[in-house]
Amino acid sequence: MKSLLRLILLVCLLPAQLPLGAAGLPASLLQSYSKLTLKDGKVLHDVRFTDAAYDSDGVMVHCAQGMVRVAYNLFPDELQPALAAMRPRGGVIVRGDFVDVKPAPPPEIVSPNAPPPVRGPVNYHFGGQINLAHDGESDRFLADATVYAIHPDVFAAYQKQWLGKYADLFKTLGDQFRAADPSARLAAYAKATIVIYGSMDPLPESLAETRTDSKGRFDLACTEPAVFLLIRTHLPVEGKPVAYVWALPVQSGPPLRIGPDNLLLPYDYQYEGRVNIGGADQAPRFLPNVSVYAVKPGVFEDYNRQRLEKYGAAIDALSAQIRTADPSVRAGMYARATVLLYGSLDPLPPVVAQTHTDAQGRFRFICNDPAVTLIARTHLPVGQNQVAFVWAAQIQPGSTVELNLDNMFLRY
Repeated sequence: MKSLLRLILLVCLLPAQLPLGAAGLPASLLQSYSKLTLKDGKVLHDVRFTDAAYDSDGVMVHCAQGMVRVAYNLFPDELQPALAAMRPRGGVIVRGDFVDVKPAPPPEIVSPNAPPPVRGPVNYHFGGQINLAHDGESDRFLADATVYAIHPDVFAAYQKQWLGKYADLFKTLGDQFRAADPSARLAAYAKATIVIYGSMDPLPESLAETRTDSKGRFDLACTEPAVFLLIRTHLPVEGKPVAYVWALPVQSGPPLRIGPDNLLLPYDYQYEGRVNIGGADQAPRFLPNVSVYAVKPGVFEDYNRQRLEKYGAAIDALSAQIRTADPSVRAGMYARATVLLYGSLDPLPPVVAQTHTDAQGRFRFICNDPAVTLIARTHLPVGQNQVAFVWAAQIQPGSTVELNLDNMFLRY
């Protein structure tokens, strides 16, 4: 019925003079385009408009890169008449299989002497598709799941409190799962996932929310270029309720593939440590509010190789200058080198977990990787200079790591 309603609405909105194909679409939108060059220079391959989702600002199309949202004004001129016919009017919003009809707002009366309108904030889009099937299996799209976009700082504070309260319980549930007899493993897994699901109530404040359509697709927008996506639902599996929870740091860009490989799992590993910049013969000086990130070791190796190709020569040059500099200017040159090192890590590689140190310099996080590369960084005023402190090291779970002046991430 929803599909029929959508077809009726779209046909009613089409101009009479535009030729229609057998599916009720303009003929030019029934074709497949092996290559489509947009007005901003971006090139899409194997583009299909069938079963596309149209809203008031743009359209989600199928292409070799997945589902991609493109603003109407970026399409070539020859497609503009057909797209204009499909563009919702009169307050009709079409997203996936869902149709929401809203009354059109009254026309705005603008004075001839009125100042030009002020442009609103830019919206960044985050889209993707949730598929519970593993590679090689038949698709199992997750419909009607709620997707939340959360500010990274809000999620970091939430995660810190959440793990502080539940990390020991998660470890116990993970140990029970790993030790369970194969016949009882599903029950142990189901119990742990439901505990994780419930431990997240109440959820942190969100910037935007949406729900997946019948194909597991979603698209939401907010004014932040990077967010945490929090997704959760529960389904019966062999008669037992199993929860599915995702918590993903993402940046605005191509649609994401979300599935079993990036679930938040109950048999995650726990990592903890402390940041201390006190000298060997000095009292400890623990650093609060240091950003701590966990990255897959292979991902970090590729990222670091590219980083050094770009910044290694500049860092080496500063290192040589520091070694030969007059002692009176060495502190300033050292500060410049550390700040350059800090900046060379922007943007960070994809992370699997992140947190901040507490008031005593401690941190703790969990993830389902048995080894990670830990990145920690902050900057502080030291004398007349701003000095950055950066650590990057591969660590194992189960023991407390201390980040100090002796194991900082330096290149000189």
